[in-house]
Amino acid sequence: MVVTDNLELEGAVLYTPLNHLKYLKAMAASIKNLPDALAEEKVDLCIGSEIETVNKAILCAQSSVFLKMFQNKMQESKQNTVTIEDIRMPVLKSLISFLYTGKTSR
Repeated sequence: MVVTDNLELEGAVLYTPLNHLKYLKAMAASIKNLPDALAEEKVDLCIGSEIETVNKAILCAQSSVFLKMFQNKMQESKQNTVTIEDIRMPVLKSLISFLYTGKTSR
């Protein structure tokens, strides 16, 4: 999915306040379906020595990869730490921003 401000590209979703509201409502509905305890848990995403702390419920609601990781009682779930080796921190921050807001940065 490509989100834009003014252009509608083939296969893209035009960014509008209404589309953004729909995104946020869908995220809220996904979070409601998760166990209440997840809403208060934080997860450290580590790239090298850099750490970004995020809300576990948002990760699980917005990413099936993280949801499965934390449902399957993997080591990351027990330690609330995920080490990522194949991207750089600016990319991770962009991903996190997208998961939280549904918007991409330019």
